[in-house]
Amino acid sequence: MTDLDARLLWDRWIALWNGDLALADQIIHPGFTLHRIPPPPGASAKHGREGLVAWIEQTRGLFPDLRFTVEVGPIVDGERVAGRWLAEGTYQGGIPSSTAPAGTRVSFRGNDIWRAEAGLIREYWLSDDLLDLMQQLGVIPSG
Repeated sequence: MTDLDARLLWDRWIALWNGDLALADQIIHPGFTLHRIPPPPGASAKHGREGLVAWIEQTRGLFPDLRFTVEVGPIVDGERVAGRWLAEGTYQGGIPSSTAPAGTRVSFRGNDIWRAEAGLIREYWLSDDLLDLMQQLGVIPSG
């Protein structure tokens, strides 16, 4: 994969997370695997294109206007691509233990690393600031 191809794939990856779910068939490998601690709710999100789409839909159900913007990258190393993003959106409610009211604005950051295979995203490593997000939602006390 050329650097240009990787950068274009990165842009489409961000567009997928920004709600263009039709891109999944075009950019996600059917054997997609997620590496994240803690794993997202529902083990199916860790495997396959459909699992990823279900996870994105679940996330966007909680934050319908969630918008990812790239802060760093993409950084391309052959089939591996990395970048840092900022996510901002409005909480709609639905997270158990949350004390934040619907309409609360949130923002959090994360780092994505993925590996492409045959021009499709095959493996994904995610490190996001879930603690910060949970503090903003009142699930975990801040401080």
